[in-house]
Amino acid sequence: MEIQASKVDIAIKALAVFGLASLLGLGIAGVVRMSESSGSNAFSSLASLFSFRREAITVSVSPTSIESGDSFTVRWVHEGRDTPGIYVFSYPCESGFEFSLPSGAVIACGASYRAGDVDSLALSAKYSGDSPINVQLSVQSLGNDSKQIGVIGSAVLLVTPVPASSDAPPSSIRSEPPVQKPASPPATKPGPVKTTITKIGTSTPPILANGTPDLAVRIVDVGIINASGVFVATSSVFRTQQAAVVFDITNNGTAASKHWDFTAILPIAVDGYYHSEVLPPLSPGDRIRFTLGFTSLNAIGENKFVMTVDPSNSLKDSNRSNDSATATIFKID
Repeated sequence: MEIQASKVDIAIKALAVFGLASLLGLGIAGVVRMSESSGSNAFSSLASLFSFRREAITVSVSPTSIESGDSFTVRWVHEGRDTPGIYVFSYPCESGFEFSLPSGAVIACGASYRAGDVDSLALSAKYSGDSPINVQLSVQSLGNDSKQIGVIGSAVLLVTPVPASSDAPPSSIRSEPPVQKPASPPATKPGPVKTTITKIGTSTPPILANGTPDLAVRIVDVGIINASGVFVATSSVFRTQQAAVVFDITNNGTAASKHWDFTAILPIAVDGYYHSEVLPPLSPGDRIRFTLGFTSLNAIGENKFVMTVDPSNSLKDSNRSNDSATATIFKID
């Protein structure tokens, strides 16, 4: 009887194994039929779960080697970009070395110059060292909210100093006498604001007996006043630095102006409204350049300032649309 029970037990187990194998076979066949009916969609959906996006900025310079005083172009390609924003350019500080824009404005070393939503930047290099150097140029993405710091890319530029020419004897080298600038009246200095005034000679248009003056203001650049008291162009300023704006006031008209003044609304908490003293008349073609330096910007991020010539509209002026100009500078904490 025990032997018969054992045979029955073995038979039951064999049936169970056979049934399990049958179920597995049906399951595999079902999967195969599903994959055949759905085609590539099933595999595409599966692959999409494991897809990865790589974001990167590739920077290049052309040419890759220049002499001091030469111009070049830095370009970049942003792959995988999914949010709008701008780009900032920077380079490390080297003794006797600086980059400048086509306008002549110097880009401060060690700071972030806001290039905007562009993919290239035209620059020139000035280097007074003794031997060639490799300068690393960096481009980093920045969100429109100025808070989202993105990826960064870099390239290397070889800059060679221009050797001093020894062909001509020292006696043949002529030095130009320094240009004498006409004296300008002092400007008021409310609070932390400091002002410099420079008169710039230009070609003078004909003065007409029945002509009309046209005073116009144009912002040249924004930046900082460095430790040596020199203006350096940059679109961003750190909390410990002194911000500055450079702007011109020109008489574009055909007659001399009367005495005039200007105002500046500065993004600072104290004495933010700047009113100049009364300034002497400008002949047609005359241009005066102003540099306003100020500290304690209002807020982190963009800060706006407005310059207006003849704010009370007291002068006869042929064009009022060019009496004001605005600009912004970015404060970094």
